[in-house]
Amino acid sequence: MKSKIRTTIFSALGSLSLVLVLSAAALSRQSASSGSEEANITRATAGLLEYSQFAHHRLDAELSGKFLDRYLDSLDGQHVLFLKSDLDAFAAYRPDLARNTRREGDTEPAHAIFKRFLERLDERASYITNLLSTETFDFTSNDTWQVDRRNAARPSDLDEAH
Repeated sequence: MKSKIRTTIFSALGSLSLVLVLSAAALSRQSASSGSEEANITRATAGLLEYSQFAHHRLDAELSGKFLDRYLDSLDGQHVLFLKSDLDAFAAYRPDLARNTRREGDTEPAHAIFKRFLERLDERASYITNLLSTETFDFTSNDTWQVDRRNAARPSDLDEAH
């Protein structure tokens, strides 16, 4: 039982560390060249995850896909910002993500995803600001709103997201 709890904690810490590295890389808004400090940190983090208790195996397509999914969920866990088309575009990173991260320290996917996140966040904030300043709200109807959208499908377009 203790072993299972320890494994779960280490797995969560490993995922969190990769999410933090990818987020930090995305915040710099510059793609890493293979010799840059950012690329070196990315390669080192991938190596730590591969050869430590966090993953117990090499960074392969399956593991990198899980990290990608966790990164997306850390940015938009309620599935209200990213559109289905965004996820389709991010899927292009999956086949080469492990190899490019491990060998070249490539952080371009993190930059692209975070840039799209900021765009969607800005669109959402503008929409809500406009809605609050122009609409009259009626609270007498029986409308419903899904509070927990973690398992909901991503919106297919901006109208559905609104």
